[in-house]
Amino acid sequence: MRKKLEGDRSNLHFRFGKNILSFGYVQVVTIAIQLALVPFFLMHWGTEYYAEWLVISGIPQLLVFLDAGISLATGNRATMFASNNEPDRALICLHTGTTITLSICFLMFTLACYQYYFLDWQSLLNLNKIDANEANIIINLMLGYLCCNLLSGPLSAWFRTLDRTATGTFLIANKRALDILVSIVVLSLNERAEILAGALFVGQLVANAIILVYLTKISPWSIINLKNTTKSEFKQVWSPALAGTGIPIAQTITLQGGIQVLNLLGSQHEVIVVYSMVRTLVRLIIQIGITLTNALIPEIARRTESSSAIKIKNFVSQVSLSAIIVSIVLYIGLIIAGPRIIEIWSQGNIYASGWTFAILGIHTIINIAWYIPSSLLMATNQHMKISLLYAVSSALALAAWITVGTKIDIIVGAGLLLAIPEIILLIFTINKQLVYSSTEVV
Repeated sequence: MRKKLEGDRSNLHFRFGKNILSFGYVQVVTIAIQLALVPFFLMHWGTEYYAEWLVISGIPQLLVFLDAGISLATGNRATMFASNNEPDRALICLHTGTTITLSICFLMFTLACYQYYFLDWQSLLNLNKIDANEANIIINLMLGYLCCNLLSGPLSAWFRTLDRTATGTFLIANKRALDILVSIVVLSLNERAEILAGALFVGQLVANAIILVYLTKISPWSIINLKNTTKSEFKQVWSPALAGTGIPIAQTITLQGGIQVLNLLGSQHEVIVVYSMVRTLVRLIIQIGITLTNALIPEIARRTESSSAIKIKNFVSQVSLSAIIVSIVLYIGLIIAGPRIIEIWSQGNIYASGWTFAILGIHTIINIAWYIPSSLLMATNQHMKISLLYAVSSALALAAWITVGTKIDIIVGAGLLLAIPEIILLIFTINKQLVYSSTEVV
């Protein structure tokens, strides 16, 4: 019996380590995109044009939450069914989730056609460098780009179910790496924003096609099967999907919503760029939590039996505490070295104080403290309350900032927008005894 437990523990550590490498690669690519591209944008477009690009390209990203819940929920259910040797039920989950995502993409296409003829984004967003026609074209193309990213969800679910989590994660991460190459080439050619948006869209179309061809070769089943899409599965997945949607909504509200509020309050373009750059650096800390949580979820989903519950929870607690210690060290390091990094990163065009890093960065430590333990709920589709609370608290924090407006310092307002939802979720998860407890099973 002891040998069995030791073997299972070794297997857990091995698979978790393998997942960390693959999901860590995703975060490395994400970080590389953020760090490598900013100097190119500032060099070729200047601060004002880059700030307007951040504002307008962020509009479609406000809809990124639309399929996140479905992909996570169907992926978790399919993984659990596959691990229990129920391939037929796993296939129903996957085909239903894929169909729903394709339907959402069709909805995006309809929305793109509508907005082009009826909305004036230049006036709505107070754009100076980007004219009305260019703004509408950018929105259309970035909606297409968004659809390509939404399709990454069901593709990832298929790889997880086929027990190819690391491979799928690596391939999907390379879609982001392609964005770096495309952006650098377009910027080096001194093209405008609409060309960049189009190139990003086409690049993602090609990447999705390549991944789909590979997935078709390794899968014993067809990837798209409308006949295997069932209303009963949709009903089963609806509740956990809604739960999965809440977290992306909250992140979209605080990240993209923050930029839109800064623009709404009439902030200088330099302030918008400072917020974006500092937020990018401090969120490197959150990437640690995201990597570890994503690495934990597939393994928790495969070990839903009660005999493994205590061991899994102890393991999650150990991972959480280690991540918090690392995050505190990195947070202090960014307060000290962050201003110099920004100066070098922007080639002397942007300045940010250590105080700015302290205010905008504190939320990252709080996030890690509750987010990693919540993997216990996410892996089994039991995170409805956490997800909805995160979304609601983020929306209320954003509304409060808009209401207060310029009565408080703009950076303090942005810092509170980022921190308040995290504080509320930390209190909630402590009350749920998910954090730092290793004696009670969820």
